[in-house]
Amino acid sequence: MPKHIWAEREVILTDFPYSEMANLVHSCGWQRVTGKPHLAYPLLVKEFFANFNHSIEDPATDHQYTTWVRGKWIQFSPAVIAHYYELSALDFEPIPADFDMTQVTQFLYGRADAWPLAGPKFLHNQLTESLRIFHIFVCHNIDPTSHRTDFKESRAQFLYHLASGHRIDLGEHIFRFIVDLASQYASGRSPMFPCLISALCLADGVPLLPHEEPENHEPPITKRTLGNPVARRASDNSAPPPAAETDRLLRQIFTQLSEQGRVLNSIQRTQLAMQRTVDHMRIEIDSLKESNNTLRGGQRTINFTYDDVNHRMLQFAQCLDDIYTVVSQLSTPSAPHHRSNPDDPSDHP
Repeated sequence: MPKHIWAEREVILTDFPYSEMANLVHSCGWQRVTGKPHLAYPLLVKEFFANFNHSIEDPATDHQYTTWVRGKWIQFSPAVIAHYYELSALDFEPIPADFDMTQVTQFLYGRADAWPLAGPKFLHNQLTESLRIFHIFVCHNIDPTSHRTDFKESRAQFLYHLASGHRIDLGEHIFRFIVDLASQYASGRSPMFPCLISALCLADGVPLLPHEEPENHEPPITKRTLGNPVARRASDNSAPPPAAETDRLLRQIFTQLSEQGRVLNSIQRTQLAMQRTVDHMRIEIDSLKESNNTLRGGQRTINFTYDDVNHRMLQFAQCLDDIYTVVSQLSTPSAPHHRSNPDDPSDHP
């Protein structure tokens, strides 16, 4: 049977004003992702996964991007998720196929000598303080898992990609995560994103059962989530040395500079696109001018032809008048001509 639901958690961002998480949230517009989540209804969420439409992406069906919950087809797609979280369309940066693991490990652990690892996996308690908080956030709200004690290289790369300020298509990522989870739900996977799923179901009119109660919210992620860092470092010999804090600050500066560089590149791309648009408009204007000149030339030709035809018509009319006059003269009978008769006395005075 599936385990207990694994819910999203609110993040008190004011507790982490200069952290990688705060930089990422403000850069990507993920404020609602870190805000107080919707109430989660465990039974509703379990029914969502149990009756999930496994052909949800098939365009040949009548129910693409919809799934069946309690007698209703509800909308469920990357766009629906993005709309719920109020995500803006951004220039997304796909996760690279290859990473420099020395750079990744130094970034996550805050130590130059962290790679190669001492064991087969990355350890949560070896991350810098700010990245431990960031990892907890990711484990609840972005790429949920109830196991965070250690993790593989692929997850370390994902954390590095996000924490260094790169944007991902979060709506698509969460949709893909839930689709994959639904395909494994029968094997006992815990339901994830219960707050999101409950919100989408209720927004689409899915009814609650009589006396169906929500689960209490998980405690928010605050600066107290990790406990007292001074006491922890005093008792934990495996904690990063104090020099790691300098590395962390340098890394934060690097992240901010990288973000500024990406903004500058975006502005430059926009300027280039605008210049191309202006050049295209100039070409269009020149083409219109040429077309206008051609039309003017054609109009002059038409006017000349019209005048010539008019002149010829006048000449033709004059010819017709002359012909009519001649014909009229030829058709008029002349007076009879009488010759003198010498024998007729009336012809002589």
